[in-house]
Formats: sequence, structure tokens, C-alpha cells
Amino acid sequence: MSSRMCSGVLLGILFLAAAYAHASPRPPSISEKTADTARKMVRVLLGFEKKSVIQGNDLFINGQKFPGTSVFNVRCGSEEDSGASFVEYGAGHRSVGRMEISSNTGVLRLNEQTYRDRFSIIARGSSCMIVNVVELEKYLSGVIGKEMSPSWPLEALKAQADRKSTRLNSSH
Repeated sequence: MSSRMCSGVLLGILFLAAAYAHASPRPPSISEKTADTARKMVRVLLGFEKKSVIQGNDLFINGQKFPGTSVFNVRCGSEEDSGASFVEYGAGHRSVGRMEISSNTGVLRLNEQTYRDRFSIIARGSSCMIVNVVELEKYLSGVIGKEMSPSWPLEALKAQADRKSTRLNSSH
């Protein structure tokens, strides 16, 4: 089976998984939807970091555009006098409590690792809780692509996509 054919098969499987996930009779929870889109989203906790480096092209940070290639050091903390949490990025920019980062390209880098869609960074004391918010279809594509070989039987790929989609839907 050629790699082009395998890619087509995987995309078909993901389409079926997405269709199955969208056919669920229960209404989606707030964590599955974002205010700006009705697509199902998955939130993946990447961890708690004291400092991180975020890179991307044409970034949007809390709605403000940073054109071109950007590299930001990010750290979290809290004000000594008020105790208010903040996320600090770049040259003294601060966001109160949390920060949302996305890119026109849909690709972001965190500490030299590549991720899709967007990040939510939430200040928790002196640590940053970093969450990757990614579309369900993209998440399934990445997970199944890493767990299974495209040379495996089509039914096995379908079963894995169905299992992942069902597990994600039942966890919300």
C-alpha cells in the first residue's frame, strides 16, 4: 500500500471518527466547544513549567497579532502586594491570570516540541499550567499516527479511531 493511499485511508478513518463523535445524542460540554467555533476540541495538559519558550509564525497572543517569526520566553508568577496571578511573555508584556496563543499556520512550538492549534497558559502561583487546545480530528490523527502503522489492516485502524473518539466523548 503506497504512503499516499495510507494517508487517504487514515483521513477516511478520521472522517468516520469525527462523524461518529458529532452524531452523539448528548450535547457537547463547554470543554468540547470554544466560543469562536462549533468544532469539537480536545484539551491536553502538557504540564506545569516555571519557564517556557514559545515559537511560531504570525502569532496571536490574547488577540494581539505578532507578525513574522516570534520567539517568546514565558513565565508565570503572582504580584507580591495583591497576589494577582500573571503570565509574563516577551519584553515585559503581561497578561492577568492566563494567556491564549494561536498561529495563522496552526503550528506552535513549546520548548522545541511541535504542537497544533493553540495554547492556553494559566498562571498557578510561580508555575504555568500549559494546555494544548486542539481539534478532535487533528488530535486523533496525531495519536493514531503515532500508535499504529498505516500498513495495519483497515479494520484495525477504524477500531482504534472509534475507540479513541468514544473515550474522548465519554470523558467530558
